[in-house]
Amino acid sequence: MSSTSDNTTNTREKKPLKFVSEGVGNVETQKIREQVEQKKYESEYRRKTRKSLRDQLRSNAISKQKQYNGLVRDRESFTRLSKDDLEFYQNSKNELLKKEKEFNNYLNTKAVIFERKQKALLSENDPARNTEENTETRTSLTGKMLIRGVKPSSSKPKIKVSIKKLNKKLEK
Repeated sequence: MSSTSDNTTNTREKKPLKFVSEGVGNVETQKIREQVEQKKYESEYRRKTRKSLRDQLRSNAISKQKQYNGLVRDRESFTRLSKDDLEFYQNSKNELLKKEKEFNNYLNTKAVIFERKQKALLSENDPARNTEENTETRTSLTGKMLIRGVKPSSSKPKIKVSIKKLNKKLEK
């Protein structure tokens, strides 16, 4: 049985040659026959190479996903910074912070020097004043007064009220 099926497949692959003797054949009918045979051959080729429905759906889903990812990438490219841009902004921010710290350090050191000079001038002008009696110290930029030996009071007043006392006062 297998030998007969092999013979039929071989005959499909091998097409017998048809010769037309001179002057006997009609050229138009021959062209039409060739076109019909060519269409049969092309349709058979397409049928063999046609994908299954599952493969078609899978390839369609993959192509649509790629298209969607491309659209998302394009849309987000306007809002997302590249690595170079992000690095540039971080470097510029770090430089600004560094300059600000240097400036604050410079101001603090100059303020301390100024306060020392001011104290020295005040002590020269008033020799009767004892340095130990001077209990005030200033912080450099805040300007708050700190007095040695005195505990600063808290900003919140401490109020204790019981509900019983409030009820009695309200009744009166």
